[in-house]
Amino acid sequence: MKRIIGVLLVALLSMQAIGQELSERNPEATERTRQRSSRSAHRRHRDGMRMGLHHPEVAAKVGLSESQRDAIETQMVMLEKQNRQLKKKMDKAAMNQAKLMTAKTLDEAALMKAVETLGRLHTRRAKLRIKHLIFMRQTLTPEQTQVLRKLMRERRASTGGDSPRRNGEKRVRKRTGGRRDGGEGKSD
Repeated sequence: MKRIIGVLLVALLSMQAIGQELSERNPEATERTRQRSSRSAHRRHRDGMRMGLHHPEVAAKVGLSESQRDAIETQMVMLEKQNRQLKKKMDKAAMNQAKLMTAKTLDEAALMKAVETLGRLHTRRAKLRIKHLIFMRQTLTPEQTQVLRKLMRERRASTGGDSPRRNGEKRVRKRTGGRRDGGEGKSD
């Protein structure tokens, strides 16, 4: 198991190093990637559902008051800032863990401490998500929550974004022996 983790970490570090080297060789390509990412974020914002309730069209459909919109916008800004900070810390902790794992001499105590650190950061991020959900539940009325869920289902269906777990496909696959069509499988 340790060997597999070591190989995976070495592969991850190698891919990151190659990516950094390529971006240093071709800064124009890196800039194009950033621009594509920015355009993608703009499209998500324009679509509305991806960006959530602070988008005017979605807010109107859900029936948000001005005070609800302001509170949600403030919450989203704070959440995004905290998420970015945690992501940076998690990346740094993961790199530290990878370095410890791939070192010539294994320092098990330091590695376990690094694992604990990364685990705590994951827990903090999960708590942030839950705090946001609690905030949303306290901010929206039950009727608004129902409308929002309906809009989200429609959006997922229109973009093909329904996951197997959400639409019950996983349960169907279990009952049908892993086949989507319910067949028995190939017989020779």
